[in-house]
Amino acid sequence: GLGYGVHSTAMIALLCNTRQQQLGDSEPGEEYRRLVVEGATLYLHEQPDPTADDLWAGEYGTVIFTLLAAHRISHDSRYLDRAIALADDAIRIFWDKDHPLPRASSKTDYYDVVTGSDTLILALLAVHEQITSKDPQIEISDLIR
Repeated sequence: GLGYGVHSTAMIALLCNTRQQQLGDSEPGEEYRRLVVEGATLYLHEQPDPTADDLWAGEYGTVIFTLLAAHRISHDSRYLDRAIALADDAIRIFWDKDHPLPRASSKTDYYDVVTGSDTLILALLAVHEQITSKDPQIEISDLIR
C-alpha cells in the first residue's frame, strides 16, 4: 500500500506527464513523454492483489491516470485497455451496493479521503470520457487528492 510519504512509480510518471505538457514539443518534453510511457508499461502486466495487500483507492487512481497519459501520448490501445481493466477491478474492489462512496482501501469498510478515493473517482470519470468522447477534456492529474 501507499502510506504516508511513499511515492509510487505512477505518481512519478504523472509528475513527468505534467512536465512534458509544460515543455511541449521540445527535446526535453520528448524525454518526459518517454518516461511516462515507460512508467505506464510497468503496469501493463502487474496485477495488484487486494487480498494480500492493503491497497489504497488512490493507488488505483494514479495508475489508471498513468495508463491514460501513456495512451494519450502514444495512442497505443494497450494502455487504454489496461486502464479499463483496472477501472473495472477498482469498482469491484472499492464499491458495494450498500455504499455510494468507495472504501478507503481494499481492507477497510469505510470511506476516507486520505487514501485518495477522490483521485480514483476522477480517474474513473476520465476512463469513461476517454472511451465515449472524441475529445477528452478531463486532464490527467498529478495530484493525489
